[in-house]
Amino acid sequence: MAFCRVRLGVLSYATALSLALVGPAFGQDKSLWFSERWPPASSPVVPPSGKPAARPSLPDTDNMLILIRTSLLTLNDAILTGNFTVLRDRVAPSVRDQNPAHQLYRVFARLIEQKVDLRATAVLTPEMAAVPAIDGDGRLNLTGVFRAPDGTGVNFHLVFESVHRQWLLYGASVSTAATANVAGATSPAGARRTTAATPPRSAPPPAGRN
Repeated sequence: MAFCRVRLGVLSYATALSLALVGPAFGQDKSLWFSERWPPASSPVVPPSGKPAARPSLPDTDNMLILIRTSLLTLNDAILTGNFTVLRDRVAPSVRDQNPAHQLYRVFARLIEQKVDLRATAVLTPEMAAVPAIDGDGRLNLTGVFRAPDGTGVNFHLVFESVHRQWLLYGASVSTAATANVAGATSPAGARRTTAATPPRSAPPPAGRN
């Protein structure tokens, strides 16, 4: 299968976003993106000095692309092997401490059953469905789609937590759909939901089997 040429990394931040953003209707249909089990927001961390923790800054375009690809490819390896240990080792401590590998296996069981293959995300260019932003809890949100030439697509919403100035995966929601529906439909009628990837508070996001 011929893949689209990757171009995001060579464009300036502003230019890349202006070219990649899709229509507003795409962003409106949140049922395609969000798990209702998304971890609840935690209270902001206040250091001993009594001052609020410094708000992390947005990574540049290249690093955002790296975060998206490495997260989805690590998830893909876990799906293919059934071993979520490596994925668990790479998520934020707040998630890792509450989720043994077998819990993450259950979270992504639907993707495993459907044998979803995310390898194309290694070479396709992601289109952002929302401007990358840091939310009120200081977490980085990246939402978009990878469109393949065969008309299929991979939707993603990834949330990262800053740990010692490094962005680590905190939550994920992934699904597949025909790109025509991904691009602009106001209802999810044509989309095939393959997974919602974030467990309840008792057991947060991505990792593997013990």
